[in-house]
Amino acid sequence: MMMNVDFLKPVNVRNKIRLGNNYDGGYIVYGKGLSDIDMLLTYGVGWDVQFEADLNTRCGTNVLMFDPTMFGKTMLDLKKLAAMLKSLRMYAAGKYIFSIWQFWKIKRHLEKKGVVFNNEGLAKVNRPKYSTFAGHLERFGLKNKRLMLKIDIEGDEYDVLDDEFMHNLNCVDQLIIEFHSLDRRIDELHYIIRKLKKDFNLIHIHGNNFENSFTYNKQEGNINERIEIPIVLECTFLRRSVIAETDIIYEPVTYPIENLDYPNNLLKEDIMLRFI
Repeated sequence: MMMNVDFLKPVNVRNKIRLGNNYDGGYIVYGKGLSDIDMLLTYGVGWDVQFEADLNTRCGTNVLMFDPTMFGKTMLDLKKLAAMLKSLRMYAAGKYIFSIWQFWKIKRHLEKKGVVFNNEGLAKVNRPKYSTFAGHLERFGLKNKRLMLKIDIEGDEYDVLDDEFMHNLNCVDQLIIEFHSLDRRIDELHYIIRKLKKDFNLIHIHGNNFENSFTYNKQEGNINERIEIPIVLECTFLRRSVIAETDIIYEPVTYPIENLDYPNNLLKEDIMLRFI
C-alpha cells in the first residue's frame, strides 16, 4: 500500500533536550515541560538506565522502570550459573555474576532516589509477569499524576498501543516510543500516530541505525516517489496543550539534528531523514 508519509513529519519546537547517552539509549524530550512531570514510566528499560537517572538528577522525578526479560524470579539465576560452571565456562560465569552485581548496585542506589525497578512488563491483557497500562495506573496510584512514558518493547508496542491503551493517556504529557519493523508495519504506525494526534503532536523522530532503511513508495497526489525510511524509528510525542506557542518553529528543520541526535551505533553513520 502507498500513502503520503506526512504523518511522520514532526511539529518542530525549540527547547528539546537529550536525556541519556549520546548513543543508543538516549532520547529527545521537551525540556520546558519536565518540571511538571510527576512520574516517568519506562517499559523495556534493559540494562541501560542513564535516561532515567538523568531525568531524576535534573528534576528529582520519581521513576518506575519495567522489564520482564532481564532475569527470572530472582536477579541471579542459579540454574543458569550452575550450567556455566558445570560446563567449565568460568569466564562466562564470572562475567554473568559481575553484570548482575553491577546492576544490583545501580538498582539499590537509584531506589534511594525514587527510581524503582519492577520485574514485569507491559501487555494488552494481564498475564504472568505482565500488566496492562490501566493496571499500573491503578496499582501505583497514578491516575491523577502527570506522566511521561518511554516504551521500547521490541515490536510489542503495536499490540499494546490500541484504542483501549490510548483511552488511558489523559494523564500523559510526553510519550517516547521506539517503533520496530517499519518495513512490515508502517501501516500500523500510521494508524497509531493518527490516533495519538487527537491530543499529541509528534515533535521528534530519529532513525535507529542498528537497523537499516527500507525503500518505500511515497504517494503525493498523482506523483509516486521512492524514499528511504528507517526500519526502526524513535518518536517523541508531546501533549498539544503543553507546547508553548513561542517554541513552535515554522521553518524547515533537518533531521537528525546536530548536537542533539547521535547515532545509536557509533560505528555507523546516522540515518538522514530526507523524506521530512
